[in-house]
Amino acid sequence: MPEIIIYSGSFNPVHNGHTAVARYVAEAGLCDEVWMVVSPQNPHKPDDALAPEADRLEMARIAVREQSHVRNVKVSDVEFELPRPSYTINTLQYLSAKYPGTRFSLLIGTDILPSLHRWKNWQFLVNNCRIYVYPRKGTEFEQIGSGMVFLGGAPRVDVSSTDIRAALEAGGDLSGMLCRGVINYIYDKGLWVADAAQRRVDALDGLIGQGAAGAPAYLERGRLLYRRSQYGEALNDFLRAEELDPDNTEAREYIRMLRDIFEYRNMDIYNP
Repeated sequence: MPEIIIYSGSFNPVHNGHTAVARYVAEAGLCDEVWMVVSPQNPHKPDDALAPEADRLEMARIAVREQSHVRNVKVSDVEFELPRPSYTINTLQYLSAKYPGTRFSLLIGTDILPSLHRWKNWQFLVNNCRIYVYPRKGTEFEQIGSGMVFLGGAPRVDVSSTDIRAALEAGGDLSGMLCRGVINYIYDKGLWVADAAQRRVDALDGLIGQGAAGAPAYLERGRLLYRRSQYGEALNDFLRAEELDPDNTEAREYIRMLRDIFEYRNMDIYNP
């Protein structure tokens, strides 16, 4: 019988810890596929800190695409079709009816165990569903129900979505927490903090001003400036990034686009 592991969460935003665990489970051969199910409304979390569900879904898809070599990790919007708030038992019942002959299991972190008794029909879940549990910082594994499997070798997730939102507010470095595509998406959309992009520019200004910044810092600042149409400053950063890393194709592509913009601006449209 094929097995699909459901890894459900708000993913607010999805981070490198999420994708590392999903990748570990997929590559360990514990199932046929891992589905990262984006929950529109977690019944145990306030809505005010949640980014729009469509944005959270898109960020999850971006993060999984950046792991293109892992073929059996998917992103699912199944809970978008179900009543709110999103209860895991409802999701499993819906999927079991839709895909008869498939076994659906769960993947959760040890930080969930102390509050598992608050889940709807939690006793049914722990007694009738295989639940894989991965380690989370500051929490220990506790066996609850016969079908619980501890994944002691899974990556220990030391970052949380709360940490990331705090780093955004402080203008901190997100490169170790999020994949590049998700970082770009957050700044493009201005998620969580309206002036997050400016805070990040200020932080990069300080890093670059110290004289020890490498190509990634210039590339990131260049992208932020480009999105604000500060093309001259952005071009300088991309040129510097290419100078430091001559093989950087992204910097080279931005340089090409900006030169096209400048060339178009200088054209005499009445006398081509």
